[in-house]
Amino acid sequence: MANVVLVPLSGLAKLRHLLWRFPVPSLLAVTACAYALLELHSSLFARFDALLRLQIGTGLAAAFLAALASDFVTEARAFDARVRIASSLAASVAMLVLIAIGPSIDLNILLLFPALVLLVGLLPFAMNRSSEIAYWHFNHDLWIAAATGIAAGLLFAAGLTSIRISINFLFNAGFGGTATIWVISMTLVAPFCWLVLVPAINLGAKGGYGEDLASRAIEMLAKYLLVPLLVTYALVLHAYALKIALEVTIPKGLVGWMVLTYGALLSLASLLVFPIRDQGRLVGSFRRFWPLLLAVPTCLLFLAGFLRVDQYGFTEARYFLLLTGAWFAFTVASQCFEIRFKDIRVLVGSLAVLLALAAAGPWGMAAFPPKMQAREYFSILSAAGLLDKSGRIDDEARTRTSLQPDDNQRLDAITNYLSSRRKLTLLSPLFRGLKDNPFETAAAAIDRKDTAQLLVGASLYAGHPLAGAVRRRLQISSSGLSASSSERLFYMAKEPFLMEARAKAVIAGPVTFARSNSSPFASERLLQEAGLRASFDGKVLLVHDEPANRSARFDIVSSRPLRDALSNNSASRFPAISVEMSEGTLPAALYVTRAEALREGEITNVHHLVVWIVVDTSR
Repeated sequence: MANVVLVPLSGLAKLRHLLWRFPVPSLLAVTACAYALLELHSSLFARFDALLRLQIGTGLAAAFLAALASDFVTEARAFDARVRIASSLAASVAMLVLIAIGPSIDLNILLLFPALVLLVGLLPFAMNRSSEIAYWHFNHDLWIAAATGIAAGLLFAAGLTSIRISINFLFNAGFGGTATIWVISMTLVAPFCWLVLVPAINLGAKGGYGEDLASRAIEMLAKYLLVPLLVTYALVLHAYALKIALEVTIPKGLVGWMVLTYGALLSLASLLVFPIRDQGRLVGSFRRFWPLLLAVPTCLLFLAGFLRVDQYGFTEARYFLLLTGAWFAFTVASQCFEIRFKDIRVLVGSLAVLLALAAAGPWGMAAFPPKMQAREYFSILSAAGLLDKSGRIDDEARTRTSLQPDDNQRLDAITNYLSSRRKLTLLSPLFRGLKDNPFETAAAAIDRKDTAQLLVGASLYAGHPLAGAVRRRLQISSSGLSASSSERLFYMAKEPFLMEARAKAVIAGPVTFARSNSSPFASERLLQEAGLRASFDGKVLLVHDEPANRSARFDIVSSRPLRDALSNNSASRFPAISVEMSEGTLPAALYVTRAEALREGEITNVHHLVVWIVVDTSR
């Protein structure tokens, strides 16, 4: 079993040993904590772009993992302290640079971080004569230490928060700082506890599970629960594959994700039972034949995935599904034969390499699906005869030809998709050199308000001015309205604002009204604690005080400040908009913090509204 680092019992000695063994990761943890506290309590970074601020946080986390992996590699090769520090610094700086240039190379951190996590435990054992069991034992102890560190951080934060709440309650104190406690706990206490417990690298470790409680619990779960359940699930999937083969039908929509979950658990189980692979007939047979249990489900995954791609195009989810299928296929091929590739390090390393390759570049998960969607966009327009020989939109043909409803719906969906990923520029060749090019008009001034969400693949609001301009230019209808006359409008408040309220007042919010699939609006909101009922029909919002039987009416669509904000598609740093009460006896005030609307010449309807309601109960 891997040796655990034995350090003196003194807390100061433990800290000194930690700083000596992992100087750069420790420094990065302290830096991350300091940055998080500055973000929490200071306006120092407020003037920076949201993307840059997100890059700083994710960059420090990625640099921490890269520096830790470097320390493990140099420790395994017994390099001196100067080489170890230099290597760790180089790895962390390289990772910071990678995160900094991330947007230009379409970096996706949702794939990068899992790859880094896998490489942390793999690299020290990748290019030496260490055994599989040594690699297994080190990672077993490493990730138990990580789980312990996270638990320590949570316990520390929960304990201090409980103490703060108790002091405030018992002594009428006004101590705050809950957020500070949690930041310090999860960015400093948890990483330091993990690093203190990190095992020593023992390239010659042997044996099976240890006698500690955690090891015995993992062994029991893998041997007596996970393996039998996965074998049973394998029978279900194989029976389903036989069923669709005999009936000549296509797999159901969720089959791909079912296989992904099954394959991930199957691979995990094969790693967990590795030290006890010779103990018992069931475990031994499972360890010997588990890759074969993955072959038929992998075919199901590819079939289901490619069918959805053919019907609806590439998306990040389908890209990830097929990427996982490629790893499953490689796993079946490499683990079924008694060759060098059957090493469990190849199983983990191949996944890390695939994730790293898919994390960036034109072939990556952030870049490839939008390109395929844009290609389909061009293909639909070309098939409809709407493109000239140079691949640009043919305005004369567009005036003579109407798009088929299915084509219109698909083009609208792709426009939404590309807009949400800030990839509408992939459509710019359609209008290059033409009159009324939406990419050269004022509406095409793409602000960067949500770019930070792009880095983590978040879905953004699809009604960006540029998306509306592209729809109008191509005469694509959206949401059942004529594209030539409709425009999506958007407003969101992003600044703190003051609400005038007396000592005796009820403040309710945020109250959201949104159009749903089942009805034009989720029209009523009963604010039970406030004794209020609010309803909205897309034009007028009514607030009713049930105990006092008084009401207030607010003409949302007629509000000039809101109409101006919507017309400007305002999503910058503006405060909430106060809407004057048009009639009623209820002393109420209304503040709009978000609104979305469709305009046909004039704004006639608001289909998404978020408000704060203030009612003066002293009158």
